[in-house]
Amino acid sequence: MIGSTNAGSAIKTTLVVTVTDSSSSGYQTGRTVTITNGTNTQTGTTDSSGQVTFNLKSIGTYTISSDAPSGATASTATVVAEIGGSYTASITISVTSITVTVTDASSSGYQSGRTISATNGTETVTGTTDSSGQVTLHLTGSGSYTVTCTDVPSGGSANTVTVSVSVGGSYSAAITLTFAWIFSMTFNATTFQTDPTGCLVYGDDLVGKTPIANANTSLGRASNYTSSFWCWSDDGTSSNPLLKDCFFATFNSSGVLHEKLNPNDLTKKIATWNNSTKVWESASGSSSITSEDTMFCIPTVYSARSSSKLLLSDDSSKGTAYAHTIGGHVYDYLAIGVYLSSDDGSKCWSKSGVQAKGSQTRANFRSHSTAKTVSGGYAMVWNYHQWALMRDLVLFTIKSFDGQRKIGQGGHSYSTRTPGGCNTISPIAGDVSGTSNHVMCYIENMWGCQYQFIDDFYGNSGTYYVGQNAVPTDNTSNKTSITGFAAQGFATGILTGDISWGLGTNSSGDNSKGLCDYQYYSTSSDRLGGVGGVSGYVSDGYAGPSYLSAADALSYSYGSFGARLAFVFDL
Repeated sequence: MIGSTNAGSAIKTTLVVTVTDSSSSGYQTGRTVTITNGTNTQTGTTDSSGQVTFNLKSIGTYTISSDAPSGATASTATVVAEIGGSYTASITISVTSITVTVTDASSSGYQSGRTISATNGTETVTGTTDSSGQVTLHLTGSGSYTVTCTDVPSGGSANTVTVSVSVGGSYSAAITLTFAWIFSMTFNATTFQTDPTGCLVYGDDLVGKTPIANANTSLGRASNYTSSFWCWSDDGTSSNPLLKDCFFATFNSSGVLHEKLNPNDLTKKIATWNNSTKVWESASGSSSITSEDTMFCIPTVYSARSSSKLLLSDDSSKGTAYAHTIGGHVYDYLAIGVYLSSDDGSKCWSKSGVQAKGSQTRANFRSHSTAKTVSGGYAMVWNYHQWALMRDLVLFTIKSFDGQRKIGQGGHSYSTRTPGGCNTISPIAGDVSGTSNHVMCYIENMWGCQYQFIDDFYGNSGTYYVGQNAVPTDNTSNKTSITGFAAQGFATGILTGDISWGLGTNSSGDNSKGLCDYQYYSTSSDRLGGVGGVSGYVSDGYAGPSYLSAADALSYSYGSFGARLAFVFDL
């Protein structure tokens, strides 16, 4: 009967207990196992395989337990024994663990062989990741552990993770290795005088890359776009580390991100923005480019310009985020209107199919742009720094100052400026013969179709002042001065200061050398700036990515002068 003794009987009742170590650290060996049946208690020690055998002294219900090493817990078991039976029980030693997964954002295999450390101040445990980037660290303590990668590859960075653990628990942590990209071009001022393409040479991450070169004599996708480093797939992915984080998007009437667009067909959406979770959710169908602001969104980019080099990077130590800084704050994103600005009388828009506005002063464009709401940021007429970033992006894309010959001349009639002609072609499209009314290099008709005011830009007696103000002004307040701009035509010499870079210092060139694009300065007071130009004067090249007219009065308006919308915003 249950509870009776088994002593003295020839019939044996046995119990084999197996202890398993979940961490495979050998903790199953030498464990003290205790079995209890009422007041009857027996103990034994496990062998190297984690087993111990008991000859039971009584029958009935046994509770089985084991000691555990520091930082671990042991499960318990229960067995009901009867005379002559052979029984088994299992106990698991659960060791406190953190499984760390390392991901290499560059897809270069750096997740393998990384040294990972977890420390709580008194204990430090290290391990090495396998080929998939995983390692499990077994801890003896509890509380808060800091998990780090201690051998980040050169040029990379890794996040740190804090994990709060309890004894015996299993936890996870994710570490991502990220690598800054650096795009640079060396600049040779002497070669520049006669060769606007040969004066630039790719450096850093652009070594070995092929620039865009378009040969189309009718409006079409740039000839080598699909095989180029400067292209996207339809889903927005790209091997280009800058472009893969850029995207085309619409913003709703409240200034909130709405749709991510197929970069090669802006009439189609590929995702919608969930503003609660702050993630893109897959979507398909027609986009809202005819009814919502359509923008080219660029994550924070740092630039550095000098007499010998032009550089862009996502590494803040490499330059200054001029274009993303407004009111002293560096924003997550800059969004430039894909289309020339339209105006409904109270607000400016960047919409496909809506005629671009002309014959309006910069002050009116300004008030109608800043009247818009942008979630997490500001709306404005694009400023000098934002235009300069787009100019630089064009220069990097074509590795040349000759935008009209490398991509396209743009429109020849500023009276025909209905946006959307490149929607279904590609982000880089044009016609080098000059017969179409469109050109596109990330934004449509940056040059060739209409002059565009740049805001927070003010000239006085030959000195120019450029600002980054949330509320732009027509004076020198809170602006950086630029001196030495002296072009009155085609320049074969340029200023090479970080902010003034690319502004002409003479007028001794033509449309096939030097800047290739006309620039004007003025020694008069109260001047404003316009960029882009129109290609109606093809023989003179009065258009291009470097075109700048800084000679018109603040009150100036004309049918060929418009604007372009810009947003800065944080997510």
